[in-house]
Amino acid sequence: MCGIIAPWGPIEAVVPLQVLARELALQLGCDVDEPRNLAKSVTDGWPGTPASTG
Repeated sequence: MCGIIAPWGPIEAVVPLQVLARELALQLGCDVDEPRNLAKSVTDGWPGTPASTG
């Protein structure tokens, strides 16, 4: 059945696109292991974390 997209087609495309985005970011000199503002968004406002038990 040529031309029919399977229901899982978009899911199959996620991993190759993530690999492409990672390689592009590395070539542009972005730090992919420590994204900007990650610590702020993870630690602010989460119940049970030391930052919010004050």
